[in-house]
Amino acid sequence: MISKRGFTLVELVAVLFILSLLTFMAVQSVDQVKDQARYEATQRQLTDISEAIGAEATQSSALPRPVSFITDLGRLPKQRTGGADICLRELWLQQSGAEYSLPAFSLLQGPNDGTANDSDVKIGAGWRGPYLRMPAGQSALRDGWANPYEISFLNGGQQIGLRSLGSNNLPEPAAGDEYRADLPEAAQIFESTAKVSGFVFERQSSGAPVALAGAVVYVLYPKLDATDANIAIERIPATPVTTGPNGEFEIDNVPLGRRVIRAWYSAPLPGPLPAGHSQPATLTIDVPKGGRSNIELVIR
Repeated sequence: MISKRGFTLVELVAVLFILSLLTFMAVQSVDQVKDQARYEATQRQLTDISEAIGAEATQSSALPRPVSFITDLGRLPKQRTGGADICLRELWLQQSGAEYSLPAFSLLQGPNDGTANDSDVKIGAGWRGPYLRMPAGQSALRDGWANPYEISFLNGGQQIGLRSLGSNNLPEPAAGDEYRADLPEAAQIFESTAKVSGFVFERQSSGAPVALAGAVVYVLYPKLDATDANIAIERIPATPVTTGPNGEFEIDNVPLGRRVIRAWYSAPLPGPLPAGHSQPATLTIDVPKGGRSNIELVIR
């Protein structure tokens, strides 16, 4: 005779407990996968923002991207009233209107004045974005958890700090939960300038080039005016540096990106160089975060 015994209450409770436990573990696993995807998306976007600004090397090169906001406009995005959406909007939208407007990209001529004649130098400058591509259907800058980034401006606007506040959107690290912690833990700092240094040589009619003391050196770069409406090619420093006894030079605060560096020589020195004096040494260089050294300029 076949017994038709059913489940006892204890057995039913045990089965329900096991099913609940399995469901909880599955949900936790799915949540972790989602958080990891959001974490990685945030990391990628921080890298994309850095490369768009031009404050970091590209993923495939040790040098800054030739087309970047700093390269084309000579400065970081400006501090404005509002969050990262407002301050970084210049990266994907050419701004215009009463508040400010960014000139379109064009080929500009170098200055010709009492310091030197740089009118033969042509440099592309002006807005040619978008430098940052927004995800499809997204018009606001958000991290992987759809929260706004925290942005700060340091050193008189010469540095930008940017970070995601993690899954809980709170500005403090969460011990034991990397997804709730800030990303990165300390705000990622985007620099706008670096130091360049090197040597100037003179090419003689015979023999190897020799170090040239007393030459003047400067960098040409695009600079926006106070209203952001106009852009022109300027020198940095405004008063060129003079090479030392071994032809050495250093120039601070050069905006990152692709720049033109020039060296002139005309005796007697020191003193301003009249327009058209001597033949300069001209070199296009990439200025990365951390600066550029051992640049060699040869005056012929």
